[in-house]
Amino acid sequence: MATTVPQREFTITGEYEYDRRTPTRWVLAHVWRYPWLPIVFVLTVIGMAVAQSFGAISIGRAFDALIGGGGAAALGAAALWVTASYLGYGAFDIVNSLALRVLGQRVER
Repeated sequence: MATTVPQREFTITGEYEYDRRTPTRWVLAHVWRYPWLPIVFVLTVIGMAVAQSFGAISIGRAFDALIGGGGAAALGAAALWVTASYLGYGAFDIVNSLALRVLGQRVER
């Protein structure tokens, strides 16, 4: 029975063992070591889609308020909803980019 010797000069005690059988398994082993990052990514993608859709709906409502003679109050409220939806989109986008960056750096190590 042959024992395997690592082909490197130094070893780390308690080192995390990754599945190195195929490149796909190796990448997935890194990704699933931090399971909350893919979850955050998926949730922020959904949040970005919702915010983008709500922004378009709010723009339509602002247009309806302007055409229908809703007055300055209705137009102002619609403008605030448009602003809030795109600020929400930006916040989701920042968190999404951060999650991808952290995941990429963790896999790179």
